[in-house]
Amino acid sequence: MKSVISIFTLLLIIGWASIGDGAEWGRFRGPNASGIGTDRQLPVDYQSESSIWSVAVPGTGNSSPIIGSGNIYVTSAVFNEETKTGIRTLYAFSLSDGELRWQHDEPFASYKTNKRNGFASSSVCAGKLGVYLFWQSEERSVVRGLSHEGQERWSYQVGKFAAGTGAATSPIVHDGVVLLSHDNEKFESFLLALSATDGSRLWQTRRKTQRTGYSTPVIFPATDGTS
Repeated sequence: MKSVISIFTLLLIIGWASIGDGAEWGRFRGPNASGIGTDRQLPVDYQSESSIWSVAVPGTGNSSPIIGSGNIYVTSAVFNEETKTGIRTLYAFSLSDGELRWQHDEPFASYKTNKRNGFASSSVCAGKLGVYLFWQSEERSVVRGLSHEGQERWSYQVGKFAAGTGAATSPIVHDGVVLLSHDNEKFESFLLALSATDGSRLWQTRRKTQRTGYSTPVIFPATDGTS
């Protein structure tokens, strides 16, 4: 079955592929979650014949495509209903021609989620050093840092996660720091900052909540020039 995210990939390619490696859309909703791309306007009317390339992504996923270092990154999950296990995958396609450059596979066990959600709803983020993914589950949650060539650089065990609607939190990377929220209905909730270089924890701030949140961090620029 063609993944939901392959459709988004196709639409994004129209607006970005011809711009070149200088175009970056390195996190969910683009630059600081603004949802605005200033380099080029997307077409009002879309025709499939106008696409530069398209690719069908195996499995299903609700994550957003992310651009970094000449790659377009998307995640997807293939799930076996009989065994209640599956494989989640991060794909790196060439932005210029859609060629699959590499993929990172990771097995997972079933956890509670809404039928409209699935198991690959978190968008990755990309920065100068590489790309960062966040997989959540009741069994364990992990952040992984990979190079833009697909080599795993580090991993960080975040802790258990549980929510009736499933997982969907997306991390960001800013000034060499990977930031994410980890809100839970069952386990401890907190904001977390990791070094993008080696995955070491820089700080962790507890959040008192009885509800699961899926907010993505946003950087606030202060009047003194700090953020």
